[in-house]
Amino acid sequence: MDIHSVKLVYFSPTGTSKRIAEAIAKGVQVSCEHIDLTPPTARTQEFEKLHDELAVIAAPVYSGRIPSEAVYRLRRLGADDTPAVLVAVYGNRHYDDALVELQDLAIELGIRPVAGGDVHRWARP
Repeated sequence: MDIHSVKLVYFSPTGTSKRIAEAIAKGVQVSCEHIDLTPPTARTQEFEKLHDELAVIAAPVYSGRIPSEAVYRLRRLGADDTPAVLVAVYGNRHYDDALVELQDLAIELGIRPVAGGDVHRWARP
């Protein structure tokens, strides 16, 4: 697949998941569009279906899980077999099954995970 654009999709209350997603996209060196699921308005916002681009999906981990509010907002997305890099950003505790949870959700939404990883929030992108 030729990647011509990247969609950064993130829930980032502290800004860390956003910064990590941006650092990943920087390595791809193509045009980039943001879908910020953090503001309260994202809870009811309609989003364009993901297609013909690489998605970088980043979310924080709280107590080893993706926050329920992030899951709720991610479920508002649709995709058409869109390839994605999944990122679980964690802090003082292990990420447990959060990355698997993010993968299962992505597949349910029509997103095709092609890579994934966990990032400790103290890592500097």
